[in-house]
Amino acid sequence: NLTGLQDELEAVGFNMSRHRPSPHRASCMECWTDNILCDVVNCRAWCWIKFFSSHNTRTHILPDASLSRIFDFHTHCLKCDEENCGPQFIKCA
Repeated sequence: NLTGLQDELEAVGFNMSRHRPSPHRASCMECWTDNILCDVVNCRAWCWIKFFSSHNTRTHILPDASLSRIFDFHTHCLKCDEENCGPQFIKCA
């Protein structure tokens, strides 16, 4: 559940405000957890790697047909997040 995810994030030191700036606006923590859940639904095929290695290297998310990029799950995860979840996250934040 959403509150459980927020509690777990805080437990590992990811502390974002849970205060809502107004009744009709989400808190910063809600924006982040909504984005995470969006990734779970839309980007699971690429973002599973984040459970084992959370690093993010500087990269371009443009298409690249090289074999090394085909298996670059971090880049595909970022691209999927930017295309599917990023616009709503930016709007929320």
